[in-house]
Amino acid sequence: MQKLIIEVDDPIDLQVLLPLIKKLNYKFKIEDTISIEERNNKLKKLFAKLNELGTFGEITDPVAWQREIRKDKPLFGRKV
Repeated sequence: MQKLIIEVDDPIDLQVLLPLIKKLNYKFKIEDTISIEERNNKLKKLFAKLNELGTFGEITDPVAWQREIRKDKPLFGRKV
């Protein structure tokens, strides 16, 4: 017998993997390796660091910025 350990950071990845694991009738167990409190603290530190660096500081109007970013771009070979 062999053991395979997979660490998944993205919950969507886990949703993709679980049906395959179940279909193959493999034994599995899911363990959270980080508590919610730890995760929240990491996120707080990350956002504080982004704020320190002035990330997105040039964006004065987030709604207008998002509209501009989401504008459809012309596709190659197609007329607008």
